[in-house]
Amino acid sequence: ITVSNSCKENFASKTSCADKLMVIPNGYDEVDFQNVSELSQTTDKKVISYVGVLSSLYDVNPFVEALKKLTDEEKSKLLLRFVGNVDGGVLESIKSVGIEVDFVQYVPHKEAIAYMCGSDVLLLFLPQTKENKGILTGKLFEYLAAKHPILLVAEADGDAAKLIAEQSAGVALNDAGAIADYLRYVSLASKEELQVSSSPEKYSRFSLTEELVKLLKG
Repeated sequence: ITVSNSCKENFASKTSCADKLMVIPNGYDEVDFQNVSELSQTTDKKVISYVGVLSSLYDVNPFVEALKKLTDEEKSKLLLRFVGNVDGGVLESIKSVGIEVDFVQYVPHKEAIAYMCGSDVLLLFLPQTKENKGILTGKLFEYLAAKHPILLVAEADGDAAKLIAEQSAGVALNDAGAIADYLRYVSLASKEELQVSSSPEKYSRFSLTEELVKLLKG
């Protein structure tokens, strides 16, 4: 059992029992989203949030270059929020483009979920590793459960990008121009236009555990 299709393909190329490989991905805990009080926004700007650790291993350059393409007026309509530990160099590179940045240090998990649910767009980066196309983090599934559009800064052929497309839950972009265009759309869109119609329930850990039970029973 592995956690993504790319990982399955990688294992299949190294074993003689490829037909026995199964994928059960990471998921989200439904209880984490029960009785969540969205943190009220104190701004009329569109809030784009990254929640979690953001180290120097993550490639934020396409996003930073996209921000540089925005006019001051366009940037004035956006607020970037980082919740969690962020590498100082990464944070400075983003702040240097002249956009408002809200930095929230480590918070309890329930509060982190509240920040996700209180955002307009959820931002996701992948670490720069050789096999990053197969990375499906637990955070991605929590983003899906929060039901706000996801902006994944990555190529569209990775497993995370395919999952977002499957769920109609956002976009995967790695070109600075395309990212800038999407940010312009976000800056002008209404709350209703930014709603997504994803149905992530099959990725709850309850549903995934049921799949595991069926698998073990044969």
